[in-house]
Order: sequence, then structure tokens, then C-alpha cells
Amino acid sequence: MVYRCERCGAEYETDDPPCAECGHQWFEEVSAVVESTGGYVWVCTECGRAHTKNSPPCSRCGNHRFEKRDQDYDIGTDSAPGYLDLATPKYLLAAGVTLLVLSLFVLVIVGVVPLPELLGGKPTVSNVPGEAETANGIPWPTPNARC
Repeated sequence: MVYRCERCGAEYETDDPPCAECGHQWFEEVSAVVESTGGYVWVCTECGRAHTKNSPPCSRCGNHRFEKRDQDYDIGTDSAPGYLDLATPKYLLAAGVTLLVLSLFVLVIVGVVPLPELLGGKPTVSNVPGEAETANGIPWPTPNARC
């Protein structure tokens, strides 16, 4: 029977710890070792926190005993939705309307599109306020009169 060190992977003929390479106290049978495709993690036996290395003590509870386990996670649940996942028709419509309103606002502020045309057209001569011949009681000169 061949045994392997849990920490460094050194192989031995007998189950006689400690490991000569790293000093680890536990061996495992080589025939019982299942090679995992996703790697492994070291899990604290007290609190269950997963560590990437076998380096006691546990950073959460201070325990000195870890178990070697295969990683069991689903990549699909860890990722957040991207921008293309959020591009549903209602969001695209809302984004289009918002873009239209903001661009019209910018064009009015810059002066490319005048505001009175948006509110009902230019004022006509008949509804201009004030007097055409006088200003504050002072008559306007006629175009033919010379000063």
C-alpha cells in the first residue's frame, strides 16, 4: 500500500507520520485519492471557513485542524448579470426616451432649437404687448422725419 502526505504530496511505503518533507502528521492512501478537476480547499473543522492553503490557525476561529475537500462551487451563481442581460425592451424604451429628452434639453440650452417654437410658435404682431407709436409717453420718430 502506498501513502501520500496530505499537505505536500510526498509518497511513502508505510503509514508512519510525520512527513519527512514537511512534517505533516496525516497521510492518505493513494488508492483512495480522487483527483478532482477543480482543485481543493482546506476547510476548518470548527467553523467551516474555506482556506486556499493548509496554514493553521484558522483566521476566523483559531482552530488548528483543517480538512482537505474538493471545491464545490457553481460559476454561474457567482457572476453578476452583464449589461446585455439588462437590455430588455422596457429598459431600452426608457433609455431611448431619456436620451431624447436630454438631447432636446441640451439643444434648447445651446440655442440650436429655440424654446418659443416648442411652446406654440412665434408671437404674432397682433398680440405684441405695448404701444407702437410711443414709449413711456414719448413719441417715436417717424421714418421720414429727420432730427
